[in-house]
Amino acid sequence: MSKVVAFIGSPHKEGRTAQLVHEILRGARDAGAEVKAYNASDAEVGPCMACFSCREGPECATKDGMQNVLADVKDADAIVVGSPVHMCQVSAHAKMFLDRLFPLIGLTMTPEGPSLSARFPTKKILFAYAQNVPDVGVYTPYFDWVRSSISATPGAFITMGDVVLGSSLTPEPPGLAVTLEKAYAAGKALA
Repeated sequence: MSKVVAFIGSPHKEGRTAQLVHEILRGARDAGAEVKAYNASDAEVGPCMACFSCREGPECATKDGMQNVLADVKDADAIVVGSPVHMCQVSAHAKMFLDRLFPLIGLTMTPEGPSLSARFPTKKILFAYAQNVPDVGVYTPYFDWVRSSISATPGAFITMGDVVLGSSLTPEPPGLAVTLEKAYAAGKALA
């Protein structure tokens, strides 16, 4: 059985980001995966302190809610990162989560510069975004950059794309039903 772990990088437990992520997890669960979700408002994940203690071993020295999240992520086959779009980028909560994945990455300094490697088996990663801008393509260059950044470490992550909801602050966003169908299908593909 595969395992899918999600981090909802929104302070709103019942917001559109959470709705997208829960639909992805429903698809994964229906396809036979074990699923677990962490919400930013409960997980108490702080920022990476750039202490580099995780270079000595695959553990983070910062003792907060990320210890439990990282334990589950290390055992997971796939990760879902949900984020509202704040100021044209991922939320601060989602950014802290992404930064704190650093213990999963091996870093060796060579004469040619840093060399990155995966410390754990390759994980699929899927992003879910809720944005108020109606045009779901407006942030595509940024979303592409996020995916290319996370996949820069050979063998660490396989990006599975994005699920994007536009007009997320409206009571009934246009395209909500279609986006939720895409989220469900994306979750099934993760399992």
